[in-house]
Amino acid sequence: MVTFVSEDIHRNGTVRNLLVTNLKSSESRQVRQFQYTLWTTSWDFIDRDILMKFVSSVQQYRKKNSPNYPTLVHCR
Repeated sequence: MVTFVSEDIHRNGTVRNLLVTNLKSSESRQVRQFQYTLWTTSWDFIDRDILMKFVSSVQQYRKKNSPNYPTLVHCR
């Protein structure tokens, strides 16, 4: 089961915190989801600086947190 915990909407994307629970064992894990929302169908229109800031924020989060915290990254 996935439970929505929180959501932060930014200029270049959305960050969500979710709680994923195994219903058989009752074990739960927190998952942080990074969604890049400025994606286009053409590379010509991508603002590389904004994309790199997004990538940097994901990397900073991963450095600060234990590898036991799964991180999900996706685009529109």
